[in-house]
Amino acid sequence: MAKGLRVLFLMLLILCVAAFTGMAQDKGNGAKPTLCTVIRSVDHPYHIAWHNGGVGFAKMVGLPHADVNCGGNSAKQNDDIAALIAKTGGNIVFNVDPNESPDCVPIAKACEEAKVYWVSWWNKPDDVNVMDYKYWVAHITYDGVTDGYFTAKTLFDAIGGKGKVFEIQGMLANGANITRVQGFKKAVAEYPGIQVVADLPGEWDQSKAYDLVANALVANPDVKGIWAAADNMCMGAIEALKQKGLAGKVPVTGLNGDEITIQAIIDGTCLATAYFDPTWQGCSGLNMALAAKRGTLDVSKLPAAKRTFYAKSVQIDKKNAATALKNYYKAAPPFETAYGPDIKDIWKRYLKGM
Repeated sequence: MAKGLRVLFLMLLILCVAAFTGMAQDKGNGAKPTLCTVIRSVDHPYHIAWHNGGVGFAKMVGLPHADVNCGGNSAKQNDDIAALIAKTGGNIVFNVDPNESPDCVPIAKACEEAKVYWVSWWNKPDDVNVMDYKYWVAHITYDGVTDGYFTAKTLFDAIGGKGKVFEIQGMLANGANITRVQGFKKAVAEYPGIQVVADLPGEWDQSKAYDLVANALVANPDVKGIWAAADNMCMGAIEALKQKGLAGKVPVTGLNGDEITIQAIIDGTCLATAYFDPTWQGCSGLNMALAAKRGTLDVSKLPAAKRTFYAKSVQIDKKNAATALKNYYKAAPPFETAYGPDIKDIWKRYLKGM
């Protein structure tokens, strides 16, 4: 009898875990749905972490995982999504970082036609409403204006509120870049002594940022600071400064919270960044889309504030860099410990409606 009770208890426990993690029985022919992570590449720490979040979630729920890595090519991204919808017969969900904001519309139309649930991050045209689409579960982003303003203000204060500054942008039609630059410009307007002498199109590329800064330094060797819209471009700028013996003398800021950038803050070659937890993004987007597919999340009943919203960022500077490095990288807990609670509670890191 005792053995039978133990077996019954274990069966109930498994059912409870399944309910929390979306491991309910699939409908239809019983085929397992594919979970697909759609990002730009896996050659950058931010997207590597995003990919790991998707793979980690897929392992937790026992489902196959696929990747779409567009390499910055919008047409390839859209074509690859369409191909996977066809290959799986629509038995798939997507967690997407659209290459650029306009790409949301063709992705939404393709998923709507195939009745495929998906979640987007970062990039969406302001005049496109997620609520107009049944299968577009949510669009999630971060308050780029606030984070761009934070890093810019930190930079300007460090150089005494005056002097020449380089601005390194990402992809110009990318939503994250647009809002971060808005934050930068907001800070510039508050510091009349700041001169933006170079607006550099870094396109989220470290090597390109290196070349652009190296060239800009020829015309402006007396630059006082460099603001970058992302950490990889920040690191490219630091490398260019090193070649001139200026690393640590000309402060630089980034955004994304990569491990190498946080370490650079500790070392004194970078001033500030903001952490967006891409592992959680890779995990939570698939979690939401899968829950919608399986009916445990009723998209039609979600209010607008849970269809388009901001997630929480962590602003990092010298004061909290060591703690951030430890908590997010050096002594980060195992995946299931770190993200299991978020899988059980989809809205755990929900911040505010947009």
